[in-house]
Amino acid sequence: MPISFRCPICGRTVPVGRKCECFKHTADARTIYRPRRERPSGDNSSGAVYGSDPMYHSTQWRRLCGEVKERFNHMDIYSWYVLGRLEVGAIVHHVVPIRDDYARRFDIENLIYLTRENHELIHQIYAKSDAEKIRMQQELDNLIRKWITDKSNGFSQS
Repeated sequence: MPISFRCPICGRTVPVGRKCECFKHTADARTIYRPRRERPSGDNSSGAVYGSDPMYHSTQWRRLCGEVKERFNHMDIYSWYVLGRLEVGAIVHHVVPIRDDYARRFDIENLIYLTRENHELIHQIYAKSDAEKIRMQQELDNLIRKWITDKSNGFSQS
């Protein structure tokens, strides 16, 4: 009997040296639909695709992400305070996006740790209108301040 492995995508048994037939379908799905968001035309950067800023690949950013995760105990504080759920974060989010204020890209006071779902939700709110974006940014700033205060007070009941 030939040596085989279990496909991590569909779970089928596949002989070593071959690719599972589902791989072709999933690989096509990944490459066919890849939405790319361009930076606003008024941005003074190089015109790179949004999210591809070299800053995200720097050692300074990776260190800062680790500090942000530790600062929030690897929790999504939006879920904790707003939704009443304890969830592990996945993405470090800029409260004020770097396309709006590039100087604050490494400002730890401008960063919050979120789940992917909440990150997407917040970006959808940002896209609605400038008023909604400002309201959400203020709410996130307040959550950060509340977390820091609660953490320094030992999370006492109020």
